[in-house]
Amino acid sequence: MLLGYNEKYLKEKKGYFTAKEISQQPRLWRELYSILLNRKEEILNFLDPVLKIKGLKVILTGAGTSAFVGYCSEGYWRRKLGIDVEAIDTTDIVASPLNFFSKDRPTLLVSHARSGDSPESLATIQLAEKYIDEVYFLNITCNKDGKMAKSTLNMKNCLNIFMPEEANDEGFAMTSSFTCMLLTDLILPHLKEIETKKELIERLAKEAERIINEEAGNIEKISRQDYDRLIYLGSGSLKGCAYEAALKSLELTKGFVNTNSNTPLGFRH
Repeated sequence: MLLGYNEKYLKEKKGYFTAKEISQQPRLWRELYSILLNRKEEILNFLDPVLKIKGLKVILTGAGTSAFVGYCSEGYWRRKLGIDVEAIDTTDIVASPLNFFSKDRPTLLVSHARSGDSPESLATIQLAEKYIDEVYFLNITCNKDGKMAKSTLNMKNCLNIFMPEEANDEGFAMTSSFTCMLLTDLILPHLKEIETKKELIERLAKEAERIINEEAGNIEKISRQDYDRLIYLGSGSLKGCAYEAALKSLELTKGFVNTNSNTPLGFRH
C-alpha cells in the first residue's frame, strides 16, 4: 500500500511512481544523511578553501523545481555563511550570462539538477567557465550518470554530490529529488558538526512518516473539493516552497487547476 492505495490500482491509474516517490522521502533523507556523513572530509576539503576566498559570490542555480531549491536555501546560506548568495535560474543565465557573471568576481556556482541532462544546466557551467576568471562548481544532482556529472568528473575546480539513487524521480512531478537536494543545501552549512544533526534528521523523517501515514486521507479529501484555483503563500525561505507547491499542483492536475504563488504580504498588497 502507498498513500492508502494498493500498487495495482496506482499502476492502472499511472500514479505509482508519484505515490512511491512521495512515500519514500523519509527513508531517503536518512540515506542522504549517511551519504553526507561519509563524504564529510571530502566535501569540506573542497568547500572550506573556496568559501574563504575574499569577495566570493555564490550562485545557487537550476531550472524549474531545481531552481526552487535555491530559492528556498538562498537566505539561509546568506545568513549562516555570511557571504553574498543569490539564487538565479539557469534559464535566465543562459539567456543573458553577462547580466549575472562578473569576470573578476570569484564565484561558486552551485547547480541543482535531478537528471543533470538539461541543456540549460550544461550551458550554465560552460558559460561560467567562459566568462569568469576564477570559478568553482558544486553540483548537487540525483543522477550520477547524467551529462553534468560525467562532463565535470575530472575537473579540479568541481565537486559532485550525488543524492540517493532513488531520488532520481521517474514520476512527472519531482518530489524525492526536490526534498533531498534542499535538505543537502540546509545541511552543508553545518557539515563540520553533522554528527550532531542526526537526531534532527530523524525527527524530520518521523514527522514526515506521521503525515504520510495519518494525514494522507484528510489531504485527499481536501483535494477532492470543487475548486479550480489554488494559491500558495510563503515568506522567506518558504517563498521557494510556495513556488514549488504551485508547480506540483499545476502538474498533477494537468493544468486544470490554475495555480499561483506569492508571499502573504505580496498577496495582500
